[in-house]
Amino acid sequence: GIMAGILSVPCRFIHSPTSTVRLNDLENTIQLLTHFIEDLPGSLLQQRS
Repeated sequence: GIMAGILSVPCRFIHSPTSTVRLNDLENTIQLLTHFIEDLPGSLLQQRS
């Protein structure tokens, strides 16, 4: 199968002209994604290339 995933940032009023997000939530989402990618085994990434 194809590897797939989704990660979203908690935010409010996303479909209005002015949406809001907490900077802390954004930074933590980036940190979570960074750690996830760093922890992936290299063999897994090479198999999917």
